Amino acid sequence: MRPGAGARLRVRPAESAQATDAMHERRLQSARDWRARNPDVMAAISKRYRAANLKRCKALSLASAKRHYEANKPKVLAYIKDWQRANPKKRKVARSRWIEKNPAWERERIAKRRAQFHRATPPWADRQSIRAIYAGADRLTCETGVSHHVDHVVPLVSKVVCGLHVHTNLQILTATENHRKSNRFTP
Repeated sequence: MRPGAGARLRVRPAESAQATDAMHERRLQSARDWRARNPDVMAAISKRYRAANLKRCKALSLASAKRHYEANKPKVLAYIKDWQRANPKKRKVARSRWIEKNPAWERERIAKRRAQFHRATPPWADRQSIRAIYAGADRLTCETGVSHHVDHVVPLVSKVVCGLHVHTNLQILTATENHRKSNRFTP
């Protein structure tokens, strides 16, 4: 350290600090005004920056979206649910695209569902009766033109109760009724 280097610490007077802060605020306001007057130039600058810093921008965007989701979770989930109800065709297309881009996730989901059925099917289950119920749902779909599903009266997986994959626990419902019921159980 140089001799006397710490001895000359300059302290700004209060008036000077206020003047500097005011000048800084004027510069910020001037920059804001310029950006407002030149949206096309700002768009070009932003586009170049995003192209040059793609990974950083994506990471910041994802982090911001995650913070927003966590801070507004009930509101966001309600919005998503409302949008899905209002846009069933768009939802189906979006899901199909997602499955095309993420085939491993979809295979995992199907394998998990298959394992649930396997664990929930006891050795004494009448598999012929189960197949007959599924065939009945297919027949009704062909005859009526309305999609029919085979539903478990007592859901296979639920927080309240878990049922078995047996013919006495199966019923045929329209797809709409089945989706509305979801995995709820009402005795």
